[in-house]
Amino acid sequence: MVISHLLDPESDDTAVLRELEDAVARGSLGGATWRTRGEITELFGGLELIEPGLTELVHWWPDGPRLKPLTVAHRIIAGGIGRKP
Repeated sequence: MVISHLLDPESDDTAVLRELEDAVARGSLGGATWRTRGEITELFGGLELIEPGLTELVHWWPDGPRLKPLTVAHRIIAGGIGRKP
């Protein structure tokens, strides 16, 4: 099973939260459910997560050395692949 999901950064940083709200407002999501890393992991049930596990999507398909720091938009979408053990 493959899941990509909005990741709640669980941050008290109001600047980060404002940036998150702006990213969602500019996107085509219309509405969204934010979940923590633990809540997303629970969606996999008893499936085994394959490497690199549940992580930000940018880590699934790295495009070489980063010349710029990751943006908030990069850090709020996580994904993982689960398979039967």
